[in-house]
Amino acid sequence: MFTSQIPFEITQLTRLESLDLSKNSLILRNPTLDIMVRDLTVLKELFLSEVNISSPLPHGITNLSSLTSLFLDDCGLIGEFPTDIFYLPNLQFLSVNLNKNLTGYLPEFCQNNSLLKELSIAGTSFSGKLPDSIGTLNSLNQLHLHGNYFSGPLPTSLNNLTRLNVLELSTNNFTGQIPSLENLLELNYLSLSLNKFNEVDLPWLGKLSKLSQLYPYDVNLYGEIPSLLANLTQLTHIRLGSNHLSGWIPLWLTNLTRLTSISLGNNQLKGPIPSSFSQLENLEYINLHYNNLIGMVEANTFLGMKNLTVLQLLYNNLTFLTTNTTSMNATYPKLKYLGLSSFNLTEIPDFIRFQDELEVLFLERNEIRGQIPEWIWNKSEETMGTISLSYNFLTGFEHNPVVLPWAGLKVLDLRGYFPLLGGLSKLQILILQSNKFHGAIGNPTVNSGFSKLRIIDLSNNGFTGDLPLDYFKNWDAMKNFNVDWLSYMQVNITFQWQQWGWDDSYPYSITITNKGVRFVYEKILNILTAIDLSSNKFKGQIPESITTLKGLRLLNLSNNDLVGSIPSSFRNLMDLESLDLSRNKLTGEIPRSLLLLTFLAFFNVSFNGLSGPIPQGKQFNTFQNNSYEGNLGLCGDSLSKKCENMEAPLPPLTTEEGGDYEFPIGFDWVVICMGYGSGSIVGLIIGHRLFASCLKWFIDIFRRR
Repeated sequence: MFTSQIPFEITQLTRLESLDLSKNSLILRNPTLDIMVRDLTVLKELFLSEVNISSPLPHGITNLSSLTSLFLDDCGLIGEFPTDIFYLPNLQFLSVNLNKNLTGYLPEFCQNNSLLKELSIAGTSFSGKLPDSIGTLNSLNQLHLHGNYFSGPLPTSLNNLTRLNVLELSTNNFTGQIPSLENLLELNYLSLSLNKFNEVDLPWLGKLSKLSQLYPYDVNLYGEIPSLLANLTQLTHIRLGSNHLSGWIPLWLTNLTRLTSISLGNNQLKGPIPSSFSQLENLEYINLHYNNLIGMVEANTFLGMKNLTVLQLLYNNLTFLTTNTTSMNATYPKLKYLGLSSFNLTEIPDFIRFQDELEVLFLERNEIRGQIPEWIWNKSEETMGTISLSYNFLTGFEHNPVVLPWAGLKVLDLRGYFPLLGGLSKLQILILQSNKFHGAIGNPTVNSGFSKLRIIDLSNNGFTGDLPLDYFKNWDAMKNFNVDWLSYMQVNITFQWQQWGWDDSYPYSITITNKGVRFVYEKILNILTAIDLSSNKFKGQIPESITTLKGLRLLNLSNNDLVGSIPSSFRNLMDLESLDLSRNKLTGEIPRSLLLLTFLAFFNVSFNGLSGPIPQGKQFNTFQNNSYEGNLGLCGDSLSKKCENMEAPLPPLTTEEGGDYEFPIGFDWVVICMGYGSGSIVGLIIGHRLFASCLKWFIDIFRRR
């Protein structure tokens, strides 16, 4: 593999007819592509895929009249594609896939294009309608238009492309009806997925007897699984998911013995899974999730498929029969994705103990009882990324691990017994609320543990001991407000299978106390950072380390046995919106430095042993009396107990208290001021905080003039 810049001297090879520098870590800057095609005028083949070009396509390419092959996949091309390239008289292969900033459209084709065999523009930003004249490309055997912005109806002239082997039209905005493609008898790959077609009927599909891969995923198919598919005996891949299919899984489906992948998920299929499914011994990928399937399923129906990698059966009404299959362990498939959620399981299936390559494991919403077996810690240590055992009846572990073994774990959803914390450096959200966890949390065993944690909720348990101050030191994601754009927090599971892959995204949802009210967040904005340790038995003082989490927005330590004073360093939590310290044993005064928390919309210190005056002014004038009740030593204008000698105004906050809060260096004040007035979420969140300083800066500048 070559690296670095393509040398300028290559342009001196003026008689060069074929140049292949593809799939190397090369950069084309000097010479530019424009200079190269200007000098190499007799080129017939140009292969530069994965070379870093990062420029528009030069119009000079249209002068390469001898060019037969042009491959520029994933080159960082930008700008508009010159349509005259389509008219090069000898062009047979044109591929510019995976240049997402390359725009363009398909022109009207003519007889000059009759030599074109491959047209591949997948993963670009082409748009417009497909011209009827596309049917004149009578030599075409591959048409890849996946992942663009094409719209309008598919032209009926597609049916004239009788030499087509591959027709890839997925992930566009095509509308209307899918026209008949019954003449495409050489077709072995057809993808129509993820468009905006009307209700689809494909009566011609059974005539395409050479089809090996069929992907009508999410195309508005209704009714039962079409029986005409029984004629497609060469099928290896079929994806009919996310349609409106109903009825039973037909028995004839198991006659398609060449199948290696089948996806029927997200439909309304009912009835049992045929026991004859076990005859599909070549299956590597099975997705039947989110249907209405019922009945008993023998584990051995699937465990006999030696090549099986993905098994998604979750969220049906099935019951999984996991008879003892220990004697079969030598022939078990090596699963990477196992989904058995909502499956009426009463124990973790024993065959999982023989799986060493799992990446995703979903066992939530079953009836699994008792302890998590010790053997689970030795499984899939290098590969595991997602585990969900939530909504079961787990009581603990047979043996607590010193450190959870899965270094790459992104999602751990137990909502059961509390594991030792450590080694999970990629976790963002940990929700273990309302269980029967107990005991002290202890210290982290890995310094970097939980560095990406943004939300933790351990409320309503029985934790004891001091607050976990050493963990607070490690939660780097809560220390800074550093979000480039607003989005919802989710886990993205990227799964590769054979030559293709897919991305699943699971939005995080939580139920958490915010500003004294229990809220359900179906989706969570990425600016939310929260700690809820309420309703436990934590004792000791509030550690200073918690005040280093400067990006924190919600903090709830209520209903514990905390003592000592409220740290004045809470003034550092400038993004804090909700602070609940109620029902503890705190003493001393409420620090006046909390007046600097201008975002603070909810404040509750009721039922402690606090004394002295309530801070006056700013947001503290908006808090209700019940924020302070149960503190007999507190006084203030809003309370029945007035403070003595309050006539003299209190001095301004000192620097030590955090008084001189300056305008942040490096911010563009114009943008910040505009942000406040824009009405956007960013304006409300950022602008409100900085507007006072922005206005002060503005006044000071113009006062000097």
